[in-house]
Amino acid sequence: MTVAWPALRLLNHLTMTTGLPLADIQLAAADNMMGFDWITYLGLLDRAPTLLGIMDFLYTSLSIYVAAFFIIVALFSREPLMACREFISIFFLSALTFSLVGSFFPALSAATHYAPLPEFNHFDPHIGAYHLDHLVALRTDIDHRLNLANMPGLVTFPSFHTAIGIIAIYCCRSMPLLLALSLLLNSLMIASTPLFGAHYLIDIIGGTFIAIAIIALYRIGSRLPVHIPPIDDRAPATNSY
Repeated sequence: MTVAWPALRLLNHLTMTTGLPLADIQLAAADNMMGFDWITYLGLLDRAPTLLGIMDFLYTSLSIYVAAFFIIVALFSREPLMACREFISIFFLSALTFSLVGSFFPALSAATHYAPLPEFNHFDPHIGAYHLDHLVALRTDIDHRLNLANMPGLVTFPSFHTAIGIIAIYCCRSMPLLLALSLLLNSLMIASTPLFGAHYLIDIIGGTFIAIAIIALYRIGSRLPVHIPPIDDRAPATNSY
């Protein structure tokens, strides 16, 4: 997973070079249809600085979080090999799917769309727009060079952080204590995405449904019989000289 993470980031950046029109207007319109006010939500979070600190850590430590979760699954699952294989498989299927789907919905960020924003007491409302320079360069600068040491996630819709949260909760389903802790931590991480990822609400909803669909497809695929042709012991042996 540590080795593959930069490769997934590289794929994510390459898929953002298609030049498709930005989808911020459509994503914001979807939020408006659902009655979600992004600025009001940030105002509510601004009233809880301690909670903000926890959310910040959970959102910005995704790589460490994923690696730590893998170790926890390996140590505490009743069937560690099966549980680790399940987590790794769903994780990579999700990463590939989200990069490909996200390439059709490039977007700057909710923070950029709703600018200028009001002043808040406990955070910079543009904190989730850390990826903008990379995204704009990929779309406009033909001589832009990728820096493998600095490749932030560029997918707005759907939210990959949301998918990781759903996957982590699912993979803890047979461990009651870890499931309760996973529900708490991952719910906080998902709730942090509008601020620290500058996501729209529709990004979170899309990430949830796609993650559930990938989990369902994996479960179906894992139950399919695997045909291994029998070895014909009667086949003549070849002579070697």
